[in-house]
Amino acid sequence: MRLLRRTAMLSALASLSANAQLPVLDPPTAKDCRAALRIVERGRPQKKEEWAWGVAIRCSLNDAAPALATLILSTRTESDTSALFDLLAPTWHVVDERLLDAAVEVIGDPSATINARTAAAMTIGEQVTNGALVFEWSRIVLDAPECSSGVSWSVDVRRGIAPSATGLRNARERLRGVIGASTTPGPVRNAAACAVSFVESALRGPPTNP
Repeated sequence: MRLLRRTAMLSALASLSANAQLPVLDPPTAKDCRAALRIVERGRPQKKEEWAWGVAIRCSLNDAAPALATLILSTRTESDTSALFDLLAPTWHVVDERLLDAAVEVIGDPSATINARTAAAMTIGEQVTNGALVFEWSRIVLDAPECSSGVSWSVDVRRGIAPSATGLRNARERLRGVIGASTTPGPVRNAAACAVSFVESALRGPPTNP
């Protein structure tokens, strides 16, 4: 059931590629943004979550990015993979250094669940590849992870504060710390190795902010 939910959601995200003709929506009102971002940050009320996610990613990024970063941090205790994908899906529509920082914090947190830390690696990959979903869960946890195999769709994204070269280098060093820690579980270490490879690729790419 979890695999079916995940596959269905990723298929839906694939349909939101940069080349797709997306409907033009009016910007949400300030009132709706306040309500949506409050739900995104606190997870309440649950029956409004889908509405809140859809509104949040269209709000001012000055307001949306911190709320989405808080959402990423809130996944630390979640172990259900389908729930993690549902929670993190809205963050795949925004590229912002604050989201990258939050994901690096989660993967580096030894008290977080293994699945939450693995999902954070996927978020890191999305953040440093401008919205490409570059990992497939079953492949990045292997002892010899296949980092660029499987999911490689792009989603339509809004860009806030682009990850700076300094931010990318900091993320790389923190991820190397995760890989080198003797207490890091194997799947998390392998996922972190994939995340490092994409951060390094971003550092070799077109110049970013210093």
